[in-house]
Amino acid sequence: MPLTDPRSYPEHVRRPGIGDLLWVAVTGTFTAVLVALDPAAGAPEWLYGTVMFTLGGYLLWAAYRAARRAWREHRRAGELAALEPTVVARAAIEEERRRLVDEIGATLRAAVVAIKHDATTLDLADPRPGLARIHRRTQLATTELRRQLGLLRTEEEESEVDADVAAASVVPRRDVWLAAGVAVLAALEVTGYSWAEGLRDQLPWTAVMSAAAAACLVGRTVSPGGASAVCAGVFVLGTLVGAPVLGGFWFVATVGGLLWAVASRRERWWWQVPGALALAAAVAWTRVVDDPENLLVLVQLMVVATVGGLLVRLARHVELSSTRRATSREAELSEAARVAVTAERMDFARDLHDVTSHAIGLIALQAGAAQVSWPRDPDAVRRSVDVIATTAAATLAELDRLGTSTSAASGDLGPLVRRIRAAGTTVELDEVGDVPPELAPVVHRIVQESLTNVVRHAPGAAVRVQVTAGADRVLVRVADDATRPGRGVGRGYGLVGLAERVSLAGGTLRTGPAESGGFVVEASVPVDRAAVTS
Repeated sequence: MPLTDPRSYPEHVRRPGIGDLLWVAVTGTFTAVLVALDPAAGAPEWLYGTVMFTLGGYLLWAAYRAARRAWREHRRAGELAALEPTVVARAAIEEERRRLVDEIGATLRAAVVAIKHDATTLDLADPRPGLARIHRRTQLATTELRRQLGLLRTEEEESEVDADVAAASVVPRRDVWLAAGVAVLAALEVTGYSWAEGLRDQLPWTAVMSAAAAACLVGRTVSPGGASAVCAGVFVLGTLVGAPVLGGFWFVATVGGLLWAVASRRERWWWQVPGALALAAAVAWTRVVDDPENLLVLVQLMVVATVGGLLVRLARHVELSSTRRATSREAELSEAARVAVTAERMDFARDLHDVTSHAIGLIALQAGAAQVSWPRDPDAVRRSVDVIATTAAATLAELDRLGTSTSAASGDLGPLVRRIRAAGTTVELDEVGDVPPELAPVVHRIVQESLTNVVRHAPGAAVRVQVTAGADRVLVRVADDATRPGRGVGRGYGLVGLAERVSLAGGTLRTGPAESGGFVVEASVPVDRAAVTS
């Protein structure tokens, strides 16, 4: 049916469109064919048939659209119910990881690429300008890293919008204009019928009573039951005082519209039913008294309007129930995704710190050492530049792995220890047993953060790294022999993130001054939690 708006009368009032004109043309043509087949029929029958078929089509279309919306919502609720929270959370994690890599990791990656380029193209004949550029880039990268870590650790607040809309208690303007138009139509129709059928002696009060009954349509939205009761009273009063309400096409709009509105209403439905029953009884009784010839037609009209409204009400009930189930399920899935994304942001923050902070700190230290060594020790400058280039290349590889679901950390501690040794720090590595692959990233991060702290806070100190993998847990101990007084033991982001990572793995972390001097980091991670943290 070529209707321009699925929300058709009597649920909503809108301006007619081309589709409506086409539908009237179709029903008019169809009625004309039927009239042509009946020699006793004429123009009045054609007009009546056209109006009834047109409005009947609108009612069927409204019921169909309501049923289709209900089915669509029912199907959506079923699809949401079939989704597993873990699947939704995993998809949200992957999407968040990609977004973080694109928006945050790319910025720091560009800084590391520039540092690597400066290191590989450094003019060893006079490295001071290049080293100064590298040092400036490390400062900018450190500032950017701190800013990004602060953003990542600040959970985004989502504003909630109350979607509940209170039912309107004011008569809509469209209903006022609609009721006024139907009242005018009723007055004109009754006046015309009275003149044509010789009932002029009943004018003008019959026209007034009919217009008053038609105007009750104004309450179809706010209180259709109350409007129906008032309309029933007008019908009865007109018959009793000798100014009966006469029928016409306006009956379809007012009587049919009010009964449809009551039958299709969702809120406080039972409060509206008595008014609808009163209207149906009043119309039937007054037709028996005043217009028995049209009683059957009007009864059919009331039955069609009531049944159509009930079908729409049923469809709306299914739609509303499905919407509530879908909304509840969406909330559950959204919460699962939110928790997963929050955890992913924290995990990404730890990875980003572990990967970038270690590298930037080491590069800055080597750039400073090279500046101090020039021109007294060119070989030391060359070694520092090699460490910078190697560290930048390794960091770029780890940043690239940040965008994948696998950990950016490797289980091999050899390359990490060699880079720290090349930077001038003595590192002794003792490994006993095989660390489970699932725990290798955690162990790597513990050692990496501990060595980074030594390079930053205790340059020149010797470090001993002990990794012992037992049957039930993995022990990691990183201790230095720094004896510098006043060395801070504050917990910066690195140690905080490290504590969070170890805690998530089910382990414990202890940091602080060692009994024999220096600083120690000790971690104990259970092996039975390895599958959980993978």
